[in-house]
Amino acid sequence: MISENMDQFIRNASNDFQVDPNLIKAICLKESSWITWTVRYEPRWTYFYKHELFANSLGITPDTEKMLQSMSWGCMQIMGSVARELGYSGHLTQLCDPELGIYYGTKKLNELFKKYQTKEEVISAYNQGEPKRAGLPGFPFINQSYVDSVCNNIKYYEIENGHTG
Repeated sequence: MISENMDQFIRNASNDFQVDPNLIKAICLKESSWITWTVRYEPRWTYFYKHELFANSLGITPDTEKMLQSMSWGCMQIMGSVARELGYSGHLTQLCDPELGIYYGTKKLNELFKKYQTKEEVISAYNQGEPKRAGLPGFPFINQSYVDSVCNNIKYYEIENGHTG
């Protein structure tokens, strides 16, 4: 069961960005199992957004900012550099605050819905960037198990909320 505060954060982000709240919940469940302080370092991450500018404004070294941008944060596991690109200018560790992390994770989903045509493409892109097809019959994604897991989580929350559709 999701706390009332967490549910309110999701409703707010859902309304702000016109994203299905069940999709937000499904990603939170898949990415962090609702553990708000979840962080993960992505050692092969290569996309950094104005890291020297943010380092200077926050009083940290550029290397520290790059390291922090190489990490995913909070319930939705939003990447630090992605949050920067979406306008977040505070300390990246604060993305573990569920209200903030859900806001920026949902903002990213909104951006992806503008770029891709299907919910499955959006889910794939949220997980790995540009959706990549496996080249097999039915055109599954390379991260199809992730997409399937999130879609199953959506169904779970739809049933929990008394909606089936």
